[in-house]
Amino acid sequence: MNILLLGGTEFVGRHITQMAIDRGHNICLFNRCNNIDIFPDVLRYCGDRNSFGEATSGHNIDDSIKIIRPIDCVIDVSGYYRHHVKSILDYVESDYYIFISTINVTLPDSDYAYGKIGCEIEIMNRVKNFLIFRPKELCGEYDNTDRFDYSKWPDVYYKGDDIPISYIDIELFALTVISHMENKTVGIIQ
Repeated sequence: MNILLLGGTEFVGRHITQMAIDRGHNICLFNRCNNIDIFPDVLRYCGDRNSFGEATSGHNIDDSIKIIRPIDCVIDVSGYYRHHVKSILDYVESDYYIFISTINVTLPDSDYAYGKIGCEIEIMNRVKNFLIFRPKELCGEYDNTDRFDYSKWPDVYYKGDDIPISYIDIELFALTVISHMENKTVGIIQ
């Protein structure tokens, strides 16, 4: 499949990108290119999703989309506010959109959760074939959240706590995302 992955070099996105590559998919990353040394052979366009569709870093983003058209799937690991998703949907043509949300949308108690709710609403209102993941804690290699103590892996603890948490291993999560993409699963998974 031709995949446009928004993000793709940090924790969750990095694992999903690697899994997609391992499964033989054609990946194009759109991100701020902060980690340019990760996946050096993957087609990448630098930019900020707040200005999607504008020329950035010497590339016109429209050119990047033309290279991988048709886009079979957008995988969005970096949408935090409704306008992030809206800017992509206004510009990118794809009949399948996968969004990584959070279980926190079921009991919203923060700007983060409310932002993700806005993203979900935008997707549900505009995309016929969507898949929204609402994972609980994701843990594993390359975690940059600084929330967890991994010193007793595979047991994981919140920093400063001594009770192991229940979590989803990030590698299993990445496999799950790509497997559902390959099967064109639609709906909400939590």
